[in-house]
Amino acid sequence: MKIFNSIFYIFFCIFVLYINSYAQEDKEFVIDSTIFKRGSNWITLSVGTGYNFGLKSQETNADISFQLQIKKICFQTGYHITSDEFFLNRSLQKLNDLHVGVGIRRENTSTNLAVFGGPSYSFGSSFDGYNSNSIKTYKTFKTVGFYSDIQFTYKLFYDVGLGISLYSSLCKSYQVIGVQLHLYFSGAYKGKI
Repeated sequence: MKIFNSIFYIFFCIFVLYINSYAQEDKEFVIDSTIFKRGSNWITLSVGTGYNFGLKSQETNADISFQLQIKKICFQTGYHITSDEFFLNRSLQKLNDLHVGVGIRRENTSTNLAVFGGPSYSFGSSFDGYNSNSIKTYKTFKTVGFYSDIQFTYKLFYDVGLGISLYSSLCKSYQVIGVQLHLYFSGAYKGKI
């Protein structure tokens, strides 16, 4: 229960800082008669492949994350899933992560680079061997872990991009690292002149 209280406290602090950030001076600029704001929040939708260290096998994964920038510090919250089967197929072997993190960002008109790391609430089940009838068995888990993410985005437009993410999700029951292709959507668009 302490972890949920800690996560609630982190979200509350982020919310207070987010509201406070509206009082800060906007850093708006114009590209081709369109107004954008630097340092805006963004969402990433990612899919990719990873390597499961415990089973020494390749897995597929997906992630949806929201990133919030307050001055020079960024915060991330999201959901990550990895499994030995593609997501439309049901598999008992899978890792789910609800993650929060803190990080930094370097942004210009054509690229966005961000690095995050922080705790995760990890749950799912992992392959545990075969029973006496040669049927696969799985063990379930719920634990605290660590999630990290490095994102590099090429901006097709200032507020929309395509990129690559390198991630790791580590807990005592499931350890996976991998690469993802992501879509980047920023809240930078403010209107036309």
